[in-house]
Amino acid sequence: MKTDSRTFGTSTLIAKNT
Repeated sequence: MKTDSRTFGTSTLIAKNT
């Protein structure tokens, strides 16, 4: 679950950067 949260956070960060 912790790994999933980390991946989700990274996805959001990339989306914000885009």
